[in-house]
Amino acid sequence: MDIGLIIAIIALVGLITIGFGWLKVGKRRMAGTMIVLVIAMLISGIFSSTIGGFLGFEPKTLAVGDIGSGDRNMVDFGKASTVTLNSYDQEANSETEVYPEYYVVNSAGDKLLNGIVANTTSTTVGEVISVYGSGEDATYYLDIKKDFTVLTEAPTMSLEAHTIVTETNLAITGYDDALNGLTADDSSNNTADYNLGNYGADESNSISLKFRNGQANSLMQLGAICVGWGGDVDEIKLTESGWYKDGRGVPKELDDATVSHKNDTNQAQTVDWKECYVPYSATFASTSSEDRVVEFHQYDDQYFEFEVVAGSTAPTADTGDVAIVGFFDIANEKGKDGLMYFDYFVHDDNEEVTDVGLSEDSTANAYGLDTAVALELQ
Repeated sequence: MDIGLIIAIIALVGLITIGFGWLKVGKRRMAGTMIVLVIAMLISGIFSSTIGGFLGFEPKTLAVGDIGSGDRNMVDFGKASTVTLNSYDQEANSETEVYPEYYVVNSAGDKLLNGIVANTTSTTVGEVISVYGSGEDATYYLDIKKDFTVLTEAPTMSLEAHTIVTETNLAITGYDDALNGLTADDSSNNTADYNLGNYGADESNSISLKFRNGQANSLMQLGAICVGWGGDVDEIKLTESGWYKDGRGVPKELDDATVSHKNDTNQAQTVDWKECYVPYSATFASTSSEDRVVEFHQYDDQYFEFEVVAGSTAPTADTGDVAIVGFFDIANEKGKDGLMYFDYFVHDDNEEVTDVGLSEDSTANAYGLDTAVALELQ
């Protein structure tokens, strides 16, 4: 029993005894005794954590976040712990456990799991861990779960995963400014997805591209829309509200790429990725993600408006004056500095966009893809 509690009980019994004996003893004497006993009760709480240690009484240590819940809730800091990781697909019609790739990071920044599929991770009681998905996993996205405190030797974490849409179930459909469907390119060489018709020098027109997830029980996390052009196209720019030019420029993998576009006479033309747009204007810290993604769940679609601008020389029919647009997803990935980043490209020397989530390669060609489109001016 706690020594402070013993003192409190003795003091209480003393007060009761005094109450019964008040009339038999001098009041001044009894009052002095009462004062002594009251002081004893006040110091009883302090006694157990100070003097009590010398008498062999140990104060009770409570679990983190628990008060008075008993010895079974004691936290044994530093003891080995195995954390079970259970992920459930939020896109499924019923509770379905799935197995994404995990990064698990402790408070010191050490990787307890390094981008692998696993059911458990080893740590110690009292440690604080965070769980991330892997951008190289093209099957599941995983919602970040940060700052989980390990309080027992065998806790369980419940995590939210999402089945990634297969690329062939994504569709990009083009419309003019009146929402009439754009004309498909008619060349036998299939040099572009759409023919934008005749443009004069410096002429600009608005078009819309509808992006759609056509797969049930799936998700596409759109994190960036990139654009490029070549020949006598001066620019194509995203004019959709809420999207901003990425001030970091085009990721290196896209910037280094030379998109090979063939004109209608089968001659190779050069088209370069020029700019990327992102759905936020905040900094790119790795700690938040809520405002960095536009989610396309099953059968979701959205129209994105662009302005296509011809150069000072009028485009010429069938010569490869082309604009390109690519839609890139976003996920977590480890950077070369060892930190975790939620972005549409890997934070390493090559800045690959194809190593994050969907891996369709738009570095060589933008025509005929599920996540990119080529637009030819005449």
